[in-house]
Amino acid sequence: FTIAKRMAALSATLLILRGLTWKDLVDLGFIIAGSPATVREQLREAIKDMHVGQLMTLQHFGNIPHELTLKNTKLFAEQVMPDLRDLWSDWEDHWSPKPMAETAQTRAQQAL
Repeated sequence: FTIAKRMAALSATLLILRGLTWKDLVDLGFIIAGSPATVREQLREAIKDMHVGQLMTLQHFGNIPHELTLKNTKLFAEQVMPDLRDLWSDWEDHWSPKPMAETAQTRAQQAL
């Protein structure tokens, strides 16, 4: 695909999505939202189906209040994420940043 074709396809997709309601977006699987149990179930299925290794979630969107964003983040961390940790546990993670064995700060502390 050329960039022009990709942009045309994206524009067409955005026009289609623009007419959809929140319920439509959830029902069609564009958005995973709901109770922690619903999100757990749908995320687990999506992760397996698409072989997702790195997951990034959005807990704040639109104009939701800060307090609701904090609640969403807490619910996700406590009631969703722990149940997803076992997925792909037999695979070695080559992508996530690892702590450096030695940094300038640790060398300075050792010198004291």
